[in-house]
Amino acid sequence: AVTKQENLFVKETPLARDILETEYVVYDTETTGLDGDNDEIIEIGAVKIKNGVICEQFQTLIKPNNPIPASATEINNITNEMVADAPSGDIAIRDFYRWTRGATLVAYNISFDQKFINNAGKKEGITFDNPSLDCLAIAKNKLRLPKYRLSDVVKRLDITLNNAHRALADAIATAEAFLILMKDA
Repeated sequence: AVTKQENLFVKETPLARDILETEYVVYDTETTGLDGDNDEIIEIGAVKIKNGVICEQFQTLIKPNNPIPASATEINNITNEMVADAPSGDIAIRDFYRWTRGATLVAYNISFDQKFINNAGKKEGITFDNPSLDCLAIAKNKLRLPKYRLSDVVKRLDITLNNAHRALADAIATAEAFLILMKDA
């Protein structure tokens, strides 16, 4: 939970009705590289939003079929030792699939994460057919920034992002940004 100083002189803007009536899963993946067709997911982190509130979380490391390249470890700090006893990709993706049923999927730059999730799902005969939203596109529509990295958006929205480039931390920050960006104007 994040505690922030409230400004008593600013009227709180309500969430849009569809945000309150829709269940969302905001997720992020960490991978062994950038190629969704050949690289592997090594971590999935996600939170559920129900009634406009972050209420549940999902997080798992995943043991890849191939060693994690040093270049990936430099970014996400996930080592081969950390995933040695983690579940395999088939187990993790089936668990994540079950956890997302009935929800709209949200991610930051969703096309990247969605390609990895969809490819992992296809290997298991499952299809992530959920509706989806891209928090990056929403941020570009509602904010004026020189750059739109997640770190830039959360800084602009006064959201704390500790442990960036770890899936759960990025998913929580994305969910908080999503809720702020989706408030009625």
